[in-house]
Amino acid sequence: MYGNSDCLALVDQIISKTDHAKLAAIYELPPSFGTTEEFLWLLANKSGRFLPGGRPDFSAAARQVIQDWNSQKISYWS
Repeated sequence: MYGNSDCLALVDQIISKTDHAKLAAIYELPPSFGTTEEFLWLLANKSGRFLPGGRPDFSAAARQVIQDWNSQKISYWS
């Protein structure tokens, strides 16, 4: 499986290649996110992925994005 830094790097690449408005529509998030961390924070909060203490689980949110990329829920053409 992927390590935490590997997941974040992969999601960073996915976000850089995909229109933010399309990602926001897929996950029903506001399109105003600026960074990968902010996107993962919004996604973790929306999907209820939290670590002990109520912190958002960035790794679980990143794995969700990678799974959605691999299953073509997030479409990309070059």
